[in-house]
Amino acid sequence: MIRETLEYNEMVKPNTFEIERLRAALSEYFDADGNFMLDRFQETLKSEEIDLTREGYELKFLGKSYAKYLTSTKTETVIVPDVEHNSLPKNKNSENLYIVGDNLDALKHLLGSYAGKVKCIYIETFTSRLIQMRANWVLAA
Repeated sequence: MIRETLEYNEMVKPNTFEIERLRAALSEYFDADGNFMLDRFQETLKSEEIDLTREGYELKFLGKSYAKYLTSTKTETVIVPDVEHNSLPKNKNSENLYIVGDNLDALKHLLGSYAGKVKCIYIETFTSRLIQMRANWVLAA
């Protein structure tokens, strides 16, 4: 399994993650060779009379293309919950999960197991640790 992951990471491109998401969500707009059919997609948008503009917000920072590349790679790490913290009496019956590790790797692992099930993930930015995750939080505006 690690060999396949390493081979995948050697061939991945910065936009691989976005292309895979597009292919999963909009498979009817990809041809047999895997090329996105932009003209067909634009025609669909026109039929709904959506006004497309070129304005938008963008975050620019040094290393942005490398960061996009990292999101496209598969993780090569193993993460485990902090069993000691999770088994403390005050946390024992909690539905939260405390994980210590690299944020991006932890999120990649959680994506595979909890995609569509988690409503909130809290990331401690000062220590770069994923702090807790709760699958049934009700979010209020």
